Amino acid sequence: MGCSIGFPNNDYAATIGPFVEIEPGSDETKKKETGFITACHLFNTPKNEQSVIGTQVVQPSDGDEPVVDVSTGRFELDISNDRVCGEVVACTYNEETDAALVKITKRSPHEGAFITCQCQDLKDAGFSGTIEYNDGSVSSLEAAYRRNVVKFGKTTKLTLGLCCFEGMAIRISSDSISKTHPLTRERSSIVINNLFFIGGFGNKSFSDDGDSGAGVFLVGENNRLPCIGMVIGKTADGYCIAIPIQKIFDRLSGTNYTNLDNLKVTMKTFDD
Repeated sequence: MGCSIGFPNNDYAATIGPFVEIEPGSDETKKKETGFITACHLFNTPKNEQSVIGTQVVQPSDGDEPVVDVSTGRFELDISNDRVCGEVVACTYNEETDAALVKITKRSPHEGAFITCQCQDLKDAGFSGTIEYNDGSVSSLEAAYRRNVVKFGKTTKLTLGLCCFEGMAIRISSDSISKTHPLTRERSSIVINNLFFIGGFGNKSFSDDGDSGAGVFLVGENNRLPCIGMVIGKTADGYCIAIPIQKIFDRLSGTNYTNLDNLKVTMKTFDD
């Protein structure tokens, strides 16, 4: 969790969010699969949800994978298929949510590990050693209000913040889109409701461009990290914008998965 992702042949990038378990359809013979959630706006824009189903996901993104050509000494991009890690199987981008569900097809995780971060960042966030998210626990916004939270993002890595406001609404404007989206060829604006804001400490922002999709976790006792939401952006004055995790699950569980109904999405648990 926290690593860079994108889609082939483009520099667009977001972050791997919490790992989830996907139960497709009501057929009990169908095996459960592992996936992760991330921000839907990486792949599409409003009103084009179904157009990106099946899109391959690469890790890391093209823009985050420089490699050296030893013959020339120049940096070039590695766009090999070895970086394909999954595909989009469901997404929702509307006045309620901005979330995509990616089924992992290669390199499935064996533990709830986060992107590697600096020892000082761990110390600044109040942790004495490495941390993981294995129990799949979630918490409500009411329990997190005015309490410390953390996130692991591909741009700013591990950051500590304070859950400040809830029940907020934002407008994502087409003016902020610098160019037509490469997959959907669309530019548009949308209002998303019932979000919560997170403020960073000191001069460090809680999130930045590319951190969209990162899970937000309440700092609990004994380094326990119940998930409370997912990053989708930031305001002009620096507040992180996030969606409550339960809202994401409610919306994704109501979508279709390879034409099967009754999709069920839950947090992935790992054996300690």
